[in-house]
Amino acid sequence: MQETISFLKNKISELRSYIAQLWRTAKSNVSLEQVSTLSLKLKEHKKVVRTSMAKKKQHKLAKLCKQYKVDITLPRKRKRLRKRSFKQCRTGTSQNVNVSVTDSETGVFNVSDLTLTKTEESLLSKGLKFCPTPLALDKLSLQKDLDAFKRRLRLFEYFNAGIDKTSDTHGTEVQKIKNKSTWTPREGRDKFLDCFLEAVQKDIDSFQPSKYVKDNLSKVEREALRNLKNNENIVIKPEDKGPAFVTQNTSTYVHTAMLDLNNKKVYRINEYDKTTETVEHVNRIAATMLKEGDIDSSTAEYLTSGEVKTSRYYTLPKTHKDKDEDGNLKTRPVISGNGSPIERLSEFVDFYINPEMRKLPSFVKDSKDILLKINSINNKGPLNIHWAMFTIDVKAIYPSMPQRLGLEGVRRALEATILDKNTWDSTPAPPFNVEFL
Repeated sequence: MQETISFLKNKISELRSYIAQLWRTAKSNVSLEQVSTLSLKLKEHKKVVRTSMAKKKQHKLAKLCKQYKVDITLPRKRKRLRKRSFKQCRTGTSQNVNVSVTDSETGVFNVSDLTLTKTEESLLSKGLKFCPTPLALDKLSLQKDLDAFKRRLRLFEYFNAGIDKTSDTHGTEVQKIKNKSTWTPREGRDKFLDCFLEAVQKDIDSFQPSKYVKDNLSKVEREALRNLKNNENIVIKPEDKGPAFVTQNTSTYVHTAMLDLNNKKVYRINEYDKTTETVEHVNRIAATMLKEGDIDSSTAEYLTSGEVKTSRYYTLPKTHKDKDEDGNLKTRPVISGNGSPIERLSEFVDFYINPEMRKLPSFVKDSKDILLKINSINNKGPLNIHWAMFTIDVKAIYPSMPQRLGLEGVRRALEATILDKNTWDSTPAPPFNVEFL
């Protein structure tokens, strides 16, 4: 190894002297190609010498470590990071570029007559979870959130002070259907907590928002957002079973919705708003259950309190299925019962029915659950050759399900699970009579 290194060093010195002599004595006789060739050879010889010397040093160091029983890990040579310079791109010109989008890679489906600009397409491609930066600070909402934060801390200190966290009995209280309490523990129980909350309140009170707010939308995107919100000729909805937005003509959206609502087997037209009558009916049910001792006063108050409103109907376009006979996207009808008169009553019934329904042999939670069931069947051995696995897709299963038949099935399932002692667990039985359904 040492002889090779010395030989290469001599060669390098000879090449250097030769190149210098050529430049001094015979510049006119030497071409640039010859000089570049000699330079490349010189660089190659330098690289070989450096590599050989480095290997020799590592071999010698490893020999010494083995001799003296010392473990040393040589540090790796770090790669030099390449510095990059970025230039700010102007987005103002993109507003004038029009593109027709029907199934874009960005996840925006435009089936309307409106030609989306590139800025509008970029805005919609941000998805459902994107939240534009608020341009003004809402001090009322900020103080409301701060008060809720204070209450959570005081409740945690009140109910967890002096409790053994290793105890198994903590947190096993039976959940009840009732209105949420608004009680807050008094101040002065914990001086450290009071000092902390007071400091937080002072920081919030003295906070002055900056005049310049870093917006996560450009000016042209803000303008595109206003244009899309104010355009009454289009309807923008999230696709069914997907994260993308779908842009439709308002007339097409109303037409497909009316085709579904005109189905007399599922819907019927009321001559007037029956929200008030429904509220009175729910109040009578709660009063009867309270009188018979099926529920307590707190549950009855929960079922009959709160502001109510009429349920809302809307549709979600299905981009994963073929279009209908008119060339429009098929839709999934949805009735949102948030705030409706029967919302809390439905929550009450679901609280007691859901655990019982999970005990049925036909219950399937989700796709993962069915895969686990199939795997358990496969572990039992090969299937019978006369068996076959198939799936069935029911069109509009919930609107097509007869209500009386569904209620009868729920009644039988409840009676079977309640009377079967082998399937009984810690879940409480429904406090209401099955005939209540």
